Amino acid sequence: MTREKILVIDDSEAILSLLTEKVLPLEGYTAITANNGQDGLALGLTVQPDLILLDLDLPDVHGLELLRSWQAQGLHAPVIIMTGYGSENVAIEALRLGVRDYIVKPFTTEEILSSVARALVESRLRRDKENLTAALQRRVQQLSVLYSVSKAVASLLDLDALLRRIVELSISITGAEEGYLALREGKNGDLYIRVAKNLGHKDIRRLRLKVRDDTFAQVLKTGKP
Repeated sequence: MTREKILVIDDSEAILSLLTEKVLPLEGYTAITANNGQDGLALGLTVQPDLILLDLDLPDVHGLELLRSWQAQGLHAPVIIMTGYGSENVAIEALRLGVRDYIVKPFTTEEILSSVARALVESRLRRDKENLTAALQRRVQQLSVLYSVSKAVASLLDLDALLRRIVELSISITGAEEGYLALREGKNGDLYIRVAKNLGHKDIRRLRLKVRDDTFAQVLKTGKP
């Protein structure tokens, strides 16, 4: 399982050392650090952490400003606020900006780890949802390609035109830059390229592919890619 990434932004070297060298690694997390707001802002957008631990009282940028910037730029990682003082107004604003927890310093190891565990549950659920959505989109695209192929079969009487369409759709669904379709000469003959796209060979249909190649032989034997 991939180690979850936690971005810790705090100007206190003592807290950075405690969290990133002792507490978080011992629980199996990967810790990334920033000791000021500007670096933290950039890291949040580039490393795409699973969770952010954010000090409100940074020397260059207030923590709430970082939250607003991330929100505007589409960063949705859960955030836990760490602050040296409690303020009801600040807490309300932080929660409005999507903060998952609000911890007042000094905190215990148990407090921070408990908060981290709760926040990461949400991160995992969000990631699972994104993966399922992506898988569904790929499936819809595949079904769309199959539908296009079936329409092509029904409308094209020219075999070469049909095969070219199949290659084009296969390239589209896989995101490849080039592709070809090979047919076999007789029952035991080599494969020859019937149609191709973007291969750049002037006499592509003269090319032959040896069936003894392990990949081709396996496909021909099993009928599966």
